[in-house]
Amino acid sequence: MLRHRLSYANVMATVAVFIALGGGAYAASLAPKNSVNSAAIVDAPVKGADVAGNAVTGAKVQDASLTPTDVKNSAALPHGSQDVVTAGQYEAVDYPLSDATWTQQANEVDLLSGRVTYTLPDPCTTGGAPGVVRALVDGNTVASAWLQPGTTSADLSLDGGAVSLPTTGSATPHTMTVEAYDQCSGGGENMTVHSVNLQVMALR
Repeated sequence: MLRHRLSYANVMATVAVFIALGGGAYAASLAPKNSVNSAAIVDAPVKGADVAGNAVTGAKVQDASLTPTDVKNSAALPHGSQDVVTAGQYEAVDYPLSDATWTQQANEVDLLSGRVTYTLPDPCTTGGAPGVVRALVDGNTVASAWLQPGTTSADLSLDGGAVSLPTTGSATPHTMTVEAYDQCSGGGENMTVHSVNLQVMALR
């Protein structure tokens, strides 16, 4: 007849097996709300499937941190130039782009962003901004950069916000042009545009 005796070693071995098989999950189920922070998580264990739907919103994404490669089904089309163009007082001149055309597909929304670098005349005789650079799509102004005294660069935007071209329902070719306008009225008060960099991000 076998007699069962529980030794200290037997008990500790049983406890170890319990922890290995289920104790960790049991302990996790008892963790207080908001008690697990980033430092407590091993690098790279959290997967997309672990994040609840719609849990990550725009407010939780750092501004300007996303690129087209971070967005599913997106593509970026660069348009720009490093040419130097000078506009005289009250003169509007076209700024050349290295790649001015693209096709917006039927199921996509296109977002436009851009930046301008320039040199403004000093002094400049004007009642407002010394100059403005406009981006036009198919002849219609979609974004503007108002050039302010003491600055050398500005973002192209629509009333300070992002520019979007809504879906058209069919593949639509577009042509982009850029116009620089010097608003200084004094003789020799010329504005120089050094570069225009535009990007169209297609969201499909």
